[in-house]
Amino acid sequence: MNTSNLRPKVLIVEDQLIIAMMIEDAVVAAGLEVAGLASCKVDAKDLAPHADIALVDVNLTDGPKVPEIGAALAAEGKAVIFMTGNPK
Repeated sequence: MNTSNLRPKVLIVEDQLIIAMMIEDAVVAAGLEVAGLASCKVDAKDLAPHADIALVDVNLTDGPKVPEIGAALAAEGKAVIFMTGNPK
């Protein structure tokens, strides 16, 4: 049995590549798989079918579309976790 198929797949929605890559490293170190990196709503929608969980930055260049991204992913049955490094 291939146990890698049992690991949750995480979609990382972050528009700053270096930060996305750091999150990717943390996800892999936690024993999870990365379903993909998305930098905007369109990319997130395209990669959503491959993910179980989505980590979504609240300060994307998409701006006000971030709640839409989360709602769309949740409507597809994905667990959505919003994140930010902005203290404001």
